[in-house]
Formats: sequence, structure tokens, C-alpha cells
Amino acid sequence: MESQRKNNLSTPALFIDKEAVFALLLCQEGLLTPVNHLMNEKEMHEVDNTGLFEGQSFPFSFILAPAGKRNEQVMKESKKGDEIALICENHLCGKLLVDSAFKIDKQARLFKIMSGDIYSKKAQHIYNRLGNYALCGEYELYLQSAIFAFKDRATKQAITQFKKRNNTQSVTAMVLDASPITRIHERIFRSILEENDLLVLLLLRRQNEGLLDFYIRKTCLEFVITNYLPKNRIAIFPLDDIYLFAGAHGIILDAILAQNLGCDRIAIGENYPNLAIYYDHQKIRYLSVTGVRRVLFRSPTRHQICTAVSQINLQDLLFLIVAKSWIDKIFINIRIVSRFFANIILCLE
Repeated sequence: MESQRKNNLSTPALFIDKEAVFALLLCQEGLLTPVNHLMNEKEMHEVDNTGLFEGQSFPFSFILAPAGKRNEQVMKESKKGDEIALICENHLCGKLLVDSAFKIDKQARLFKIMSGDIYSKKAQHIYNRLGNYALCGEYELYLQSAIFAFKDRATKQAITQFKKRNNTQSVTAMVLDASPITRIHERIFRSILEENDLLVLLLLRRQNEGLLDFYIRKTCLEFVITNYLPKNRIAIFPLDDIYLFAGAHGIILDAILAQNLGCDRIAIGENYPNLAIYYDHQKIRYLSVTGVRRVLFRSPTRHQICTAVSQINLQDLLFLIVAKSWIDKIFINIRIVSRFFANIILCLE
């Protein structure tokens, strides 16, 4: 890796974040099919105007447009055939052979991604990471560094091997947060397995984790599956919660991802934040993706939730949660005390 970095000191570089790296990885592995490359300017306008790419549903254009003055300068000066290094957190993560560079409308791009929800905190985060220019061309990723925790991600090969090993046919995918895991989840899992051979759980791994971080949620989920469910029929894979899935169109991309993983169904709840529902001719209708069947679960009542909360004795897992909570409190207190003494020093000066 170090030699690669030295060899690329004279090469122009784009500085991108992990969200962009994961988006490029999904495309490279064919999980965003029909899209399999960075779009040029013509393709960008066509997809944004029609919502279709090569006759198939795709909610918005797939481009690389990182923010930053240095990035903008590199993109403006790049020419067809130039090789540009891709850098993420001071690590070489790939290279891109430039086909073309073009200017984009940041506000219009944000509107397409967020489906009009442009004033939320998430929307502002996406807007700040967007640049004024985009690059298209063939790219290659180098993800050997330990900072790229994508090794345990969902892949076509992993799902195919799981299906062969367990001789399964029908497969349902489910995107979930499991914060926390309850008996309601267990009930849903059992309902799905009654009609399917395999359940693929895509557990969200957020950019900014809260108290119940990804490791704790995954450990709890694995404990429940191992002890109370047929573990040979359930597979867990992390799904990084990136900007592509932020808006109301996220449900379409979830369905595209599930289809490309080899699933023929996707299970969602009626309160799913990205559920694309509209009302027409006195009926509730849903936006769908060809080839993927949707399974909709109604929300349980308040009484059902109260009486169905998991009563499993998870002493070890509870210890992890409590320990993390106390550690967070200790760090908060340390910051408060340090600020207090800093103010005293300023007053004395």
C-alpha cells in the first residue's frame, strides 16, 4: 500500500469519503444493475428526467461529485485519458481513468436524492458533500486497508453459497435496524420463513452510530437467531446506510439491491421511512421494481408491543450495553471538567 501511495504522488487525486467508496463498490459488484458504471452528462440528465436507465427503474443518476476546492480544481483540469487516484482518509482506495468531466446542479441533485426533503439534517449533510463538478470513467478499487470494513458485506457470491449449502430456492430480503431486537422481530422472521426457504437480513450500519452501535445490535440479533430461530435459514449481512438510500427513493434502491443479491422478495414495514406510497382512485398503491415481490407487514398495536417485548435473559449483551453507556458518560464528564478548568485559566489570565 505504501509503495502504491509513493507511486501516485505525482498523480492528480480526488479525496472521497467512505460513503462514496461503498457506493462505488456496490456498482462495481453489480448490485446496482442495470447501472454498472459512472454516468456521463447525457446519461445523468436522461435518468434524472425519466427515472429509467436502459428501460429499467433507477431513481436518480449515479455520478461521482465530491466536494472540496482541491477536488473541484482537479476535476476542472482533468482531460479524457487522465488517471486520477482516489484517496479516502489518507489511504489510496482506487484509481479512475477519466472519460469526461462536467458541471452539475447541486440543488437539483439534492432534490432528486431526497425527493424534495431538502431541509432536514440528513439533506444538509448530503448537500455539503456534493461538489459542483462530476467525473465519469472506468475505475478500480483497492480496499485492502483495515479502515474499509466492507469484507463482511452482502455479496452475490455469499448469498449463492448460502443457498447451495442449504438447498434453498425462495429468498426474501429484509432491511432492518434492530435497535433493539424484540419478540416482534422474531414473529416477523417466523412469518417470513413459513413461506420462504431463506431470509437475508440486511442490518443497517450507520455512519454515526448511537448508544446501540452496530456491533451490539448485530451481537443481539445473532444471539436471538442462534437460540430461538433456525439459524441455517437466516443470513445476516451489514448494509452501510449511505446517501443513496436517504430519500423516499431509497425503497426502490433497496429492492434493486435485493434483486441483484438473488432475492425474489423484500419484506418491509408499513412505517418504513422510505416506503414509496401514493393514493390514487381511492386505493393505496406502491412503487415497485420489476422482478421483486413486496411483502408488507402491518405495525403491531401498542398492547402487542408491550406484551411482546423480548423477555430473553441477555446478561452478557446487557453488560455490553451498560458498559458502553457508562463509558460514554465518563467521556462526557471529562469534557465538561476540562472545559470548566479551561474557563478558569482564561479568567486568571
